[in-house]
Amino acid sequence: MRKKLLLPLALVGVTAMGVFAASGIGSATSDRDALAGDRDARAQLVQDVYNVLVDRGGDLLETVACYLETGGSLEATGRVLYIHANTVRYRLQRAADITGLVLSNPRDQLVAHVALIFGRLEDVTRAL
Repeated sequence: MRKKLLLPLALVGVTAMGVFAASGIGSATSDRDALAGDRDARAQLVQDVYNVLVDRGGDLLETVACYLETGGSLEATGRVLYIHANTVRYRLQRAADITGLVLSNPRDQLVAHVALIFGRLEDVTRAL
């Protein structure tokens, strides 16, 4: 099992077990399973977070991705997207309402980031 974990953990920069848990989706075990290579858990994570954000349209996915990439900074996200920090707050609240993830929570940030990575990888493989 240790070998299965190395590649996915390296992908997201996780170095210790036990940090991957979500407050709003699935369970900590199923989320860890997604990282460990369980295809069903991975598909469920992508469906619950990435696909939901894509299906809602608008700028939710872009805002969530930018927020995560700027280290959870509302102001930096606003500057990158050329919007006010209050608009970022509003969009993140909408994302939280539909995914169940509170993006001010570091564990939920990790869940969202991993879901976005997996979702984008699926999009790329579909395009090939």
